Amino acid sequence: KPLVLDGRDAILKFMHDALGGTDIVTFHFAGQPEINVDGDTAAGTWAFEDTVIVQSVRLVIKGAAYYEERYERSADDGWRIARIQYRRTFEMTHSFDDLPSMRLTTG
Repeated sequence: KPLVLDGRDAILKFMHDALGGTDIVTFHFAGQPEINVDGDTAAGTWAFEDTVIVQSVRLVIKGAAYYEERYERSADDGWRIARIQYRRTFEMTHSFDDLPSMRLTTG
């Protein structure tokens, strides 16, 4: 079921609750934007790749997707994201236990 968050406060609360501890290490990289502007609206697509490591259950999640965004421009605030969602292209998981030589180090 898709996750729906409405507004900045809801997004920040979700991120804090889901990733605020020391149990999860995550990295998301987005690039290669394609943005089409039509007056005061625009649509963008961004490729991204992510890695999530959940230490308490010894799990690594790796995947990729495309963010699909809509933007709106106002005289007061400039450009703002009006909507964001993503289409997952793949996701894989594996256990630390499947990789006996794996060691997690953080800087």
